[in-house]
Amino acid sequence: MSAGDGGVSRLQPLVNRHPLGTVTERPGGMVSLEFERDYLHDVHEVWRMVSDPAYTARWWAQARGEAREGATFDLHWLNGRPDPLPWWEGTVLTAHEDAVFAITNSEHGRLTFDLAAANDGGARLRFTDEVALAPLEVATVMAGWHLHLEHLHDALDGHPVRWETWWDDWYPLWERLNARYESQLLSG
Repeated sequence: MSAGDGGVSRLQPLVNRHPLGTVTERPGGMVSLEFERDYLHDVHEVWRMVSDPAYTARWWAQARGEAREGATFDLHWLNGRPDPLPWWEGTVLTAHEDAVFAITNSEHGRLTFDLAAANDGGARLRFTDEVALAPLEVATVMAGWHLHLEHLHDALDGHPVRWETWWDDWYPLWERLNARYESQLLSG
């Protein structure tokens, strides 16, 4: 999917396609960023997208490692600009196939993908990022995860992100999502 020039108005339905995530403050300056999504694809397809390095770059980040408890699972975000972002080290905490994939990440804290089969044959994903963030960073990170979960939706449908054009195609949507999260946090 591409916004292209003049495609900003086409992005508006995507801003509202899924509910906003929630933020819960935790002890020690930590926050828990939580999202829930339903996908029309079965649990195994979603599991593969979140845990298999051959698939993660289609929607989220390049990964190196394997989905095995105790294994390395480093991430390299592909939407860095103008300079590429560094690799962020990580370790797999939990890898229960088709159920839970949890990792630590040096930049993003503890990431948990909790999967369950939905009644329609699809999958429900509960995603949580437990991380230390400054108050001004929360909306930015929430907008980023919201958009990555939109990318997951598209990748499952066979439309992976074209990272080389991400800034032109997706940054306008990120800006709108960021504004919505800022508004939610200010009114909360």
